[in-house]
Amino acid sequence: MKSTSDKTILTVVNGIKKDDSSKEVSAQTFEKPSPLKHPINSISESKTQNQDTKNNYIIKNVSVHGKITYEIDNIALVDEICDEYKLINNSVMTAVYDENNGVWLQHADAFIKSIITKKIKPAFSISKRNTALELLKDTTFSYGSDLPFNQKHNVVIFENGTYYFPNDPENEKGSFIESFQPKDYSTTKIPHKFNEDLFKSDKKPTKTIEALSPFMNEGEKEMLFQYLGSCFYKRQNPRGILIMTGDGKNGKSRIIEMFQYFVGGENCSTASLKSLVENRFAKSSLLNKHLNACGDIDADFFKESAELKGLTGGDTIFAEFKGEDGFSFENFARLLFSANKLPRFKDDTEAISTRMLFLEMPYKPTKEDVNKLVSAYKEESELVITHCINSFIEALKNEKFTECKRSLEIKEEWSKSSNNVSEFANECCEFDSKYTFPIKKTYEAYKDFCKQNGFEVCNSRTFKERFLKFTTGERRTKHGIVYMGVSVYDPSGE
Repeated sequence: MKSTSDKTILTVVNGIKKDDSSKEVSAQTFEKPSPLKHPINSISESKTQNQDTKNNYIIKNVSVHGKITYEIDNIALVDEICDEYKLINNSVMTAVYDENNGVWLQHADAFIKSIITKKIKPAFSISKRNTALELLKDTTFSYGSDLPFNQKHNVVIFENGTYYFPNDPENEKGSFIESFQPKDYSTTKIPHKFNEDLFKSDKKPTKTIEALSPFMNEGEKEMLFQYLGSCFYKRQNPRGILIMTGDGKNGKSRIIEMFQYFVGGENCSTASLKSLVENRFAKSSLLNKHLNACGDIDADFFKESAELKGLTGGDTIFAEFKGEDGFSFENFARLLFSANKLPRFKDDTEAISTRMLFLEMPYKPTKEDVNKLVSAYKEESELVITHCINSFIEALKNEKFTECKRSLEIKEEWSKSSNNVSEFANECCEFDSKYTFPIKKTYEAYKDFCKQNGFEVCNSRTFKERFLKFTTGERRTKHGIVYMGVSVYDPSGE
């Protein structure tokens, strides 16, 4: 008995069937139907992802009953994707270069899935896509965890090309090319064009400068433009946290909107100062951002400032998203806040005070003033960008931001309020080795001093930690514990 898999090949010539012994051969061949319930596929042909261009990784199979199935040659598919896209895959993440936009996409599994889906669309299934994805990741995997993204801090991707901040701001202005370079490893793009002619001309956005007058004084305007220019630079240099001050509806939120317009919504985050200092997940929102802007922060007292120092000091910091593994990165997002009352820190070192920039907004702009400002900076958007970058290059050259007289006055007032122990020591104490003064009476005098000056009193333990720096120590006597080397005046005395 013949096997059920045996087949007799028949040909059709002029509509008459003949067996394979016939000398007449037709251009078409047919297989005699198999007695199997599910006949094997008999026709294989290459189909394409878009039905126009042939590829070598989708195989379409058609049974004698017309049932269509597909097979994917995953090796050929992965080879094609690797030829078309630049990929990085290591123990940290998978990243792919988006050639059209000039940026690298990190944690790019979703993007790569989209590529695979489009290529195998006629034959798509989740299992086929995932199989191809895993083969692609295995094929491109390399050991190590070092990633080059955004390490070139002077690179700025615009819609029409790439601007490079100068390596030597003393003698250079930087350069612009009308192309994107994958080896720049940038993950961000500014949603505006860069106008090289305006940049070289040093022209100023006169309409925008004039429209800012109902919001702030002249000195504050230059500081504002410098800080906006710093948002394009991927490094916390010079260091600076900008806090806009002023009571009520003085247009602070409109200035934040202006910053967000130029930097681009995708390049901004909105974490509050309190959350950045105290919430362990908040720092992750700064990853790959140029600006973090939050309005109307509270007048909180922060016991710790280490997190803020790390975010603004060019340090590698640890962050984590909820439910995911933690990671390390260097933050380059500038921090912009507005406040009616300023925050205070337990830290009394210059490490915090030197980072703080204050921009006073003493006026009450009208709705017409707001509309005029928005219209002006949108009309002069390319000019505003080039002016801000030119202004920031001056800050790079000087290694500090320009601070007007009023900004410095606010900083001094804030420093005194934040570190009122130092202020108390300077105004109410005399230091000499011949003196001693009871610890309890010293703290009572300090509380009176704070009450008279409207300062918030720190607790006795914090006061002691700070005040001991001014003394030569403490000693237990028969009259109680005293500070050595200090005498305290009555704060209420003349």
